[in-house]
This record gives sequence, structure tokens and C-alpha cells, in this order.
Amino acid sequence: AEAPARLIEGPAETLAARPDLPELDLVALPHGWDRLSAPDRAGLAALLAARLAPGGAFLLRRETLPGAATDIAMRALLSECWTRAAGAGPDPAPRRDAALELARRTLRQSHLLVRMAPEWDEALDRIAALPATVARRDWFAPRGPCWSARELAAALAPAGLTLRAPAEFAAAAPGLDRAPEQAALLAAAAADGPAAAAEAEAAILGRRTALEIWARPGGAPEDPGATLWSRTAYPWDPPIEAPGLADRVTLDADAFAPLHAALEAGPAPLAELAAAAGLAEAEAARRA
Repeated sequence: AEAPARLIEGPAETLAARPDLPELDLVALPHGWDRLSAPDRAGLAALLAARLAPGGAFLLRRETLPGAATDIAMRALLSECWTRAAGAGPDPAPRRDAALELARRTLRQSHLLVRMAPEWDEALDRIAALPATVARRDWFAPRGPCWSARELAAALAPAGLTLRAPAEFAAAAPGLDRAPEQAALLAAAAADGPAAAAEAEAAILGRRTALEIWARPGGAPEDPGATLWSRTAYPWDPPIEAPGLADRVTLDADAFAPLHAALEAGPAPLAELAAAAGLAEAEAARRA
């Protein structure tokens, strides 16, 4: 693209102390948070505290519990199998195959893991089809701890970062049709702050991962009308639905279907979305 890109490599805590690093408007970690150790996460928080500009944002995807519990258990098993398959040699492909074979034998003997992950056989087939280096990075490499949203909020607070309201599903999506006990749980969590509300919502919806935006106060005011909106689901994902806790939660079709249908055609400005759904721009932004 002939863009003036500059590559700077190094540990996060080292980057935070570099005087030649400019202020950053956006730090994005769409994958990889769960691979960082606790010290590495602390170094990243120090980098954000030192270099994120006023009004800047930190975007990251992280695993959530209890939805990701199955994946976490599977990776823990695969990491152990990878260690035990060291005798297969330095080439990652034979070692991957040996580790997967050991995992298959182990899973057949584990009532708990089979019950937690009924599609484990298909999952192992998908891992076997990955390039060996990708499989090692995504499934066999050790992971850091699975932090709760509240733990993350506590770690990012010294950098002045707070969870943005759009990531707080309890406030951004009042069109959720919830069971009364779920509504009461969310109301109690919301009183404890956005991170607690987002955590409760993730548990109710059975989310495996959360994509969150953390922002530092300051900078120019936002203009939702100047933002290009798009679907964030992958094209092979099923139509939008939000089952969880015995399927007691669903998206209100009247509230969200028009926006979803408008976004199927591709990214669109807010005014176009609002017109397609027959909504005022402020209401369209809230639902989007």
C-alpha cells in the first residue's frame, strides 16, 4: 500500500520506556491476549499508561468464562500431550500428529472432558488439518491465566482506561429478551460498573470470547455519524442469535433484525442504517 509503516519490536515493558516511541491513538490486540503471561500483561498495561494518547483506545479480544471453559480444558490437555510427544523429534508436524493421537486416547478415557466437549473428535480433526506451526501456536502453546473482566479493569485502571459503553452489552442491547432472574442479575452487576455488567452478560449469553474497547478520556468528541458500521460476524457464522442459560435469552427480532439485514449488504454509514430501519440516528447507533 506504500504506507509509511514503521516496525518496532521488543517486550512491552521495554517499549514503554523508549523515548522515541510516539503517542499511540489505537493499540489493537485482536488475538493473543490469552497467550500473554501475567508479567507480559503488566508490561502491556505499562505501555498503555506511558504511550496511549488522550482519547486513545485499546481494543482486545479475550476468552470469557464459563463459555470458553471447554476450549481452555482442551488446550491444557493438548499442551500436556505436546510436552509428552517430544520424542517425535524437532519437526512440528510429526510432533503435532503424535500429540493429537495421545489426546484422542486420553479423551476416550475421560468422562468429564467428553461430556464438556462432545465435538472433541471433530475439533481434533480440524487441528490436524492446520499447518503445524499454526496448530502449535493456537492449541499446544501454554496460555496465560483467563482473567475476569473485573481483573482486567483493575489492571488497566492505572492507565486511565475504562470499558466503553458499547462493549457493555447490558446497556447497549436493551432489546434482549431476558428471563426475570437474568434481568435481576444484570441490574445488580451494572451497579458494580461496566466491567461487572459485561462479565455477567457474557456468562448469560454463553460467550466464548469478548471483543472489548477500552478508552482513555480526552481527545475529540465522537461522531457516530462519521463512523462506517459493518457486521463483525464472520461470513460463515449462522444468523445472529444469542442462546445461553437454557436458551432463556434471545435477540429481539423487531429491534435488531432491520439493522442486521441492512448490514448484510456491506459496511454502511449510520444515516443509511437509520433510514433502512426507520429509526432516528441516535437510536440506530445504540442498537448497532
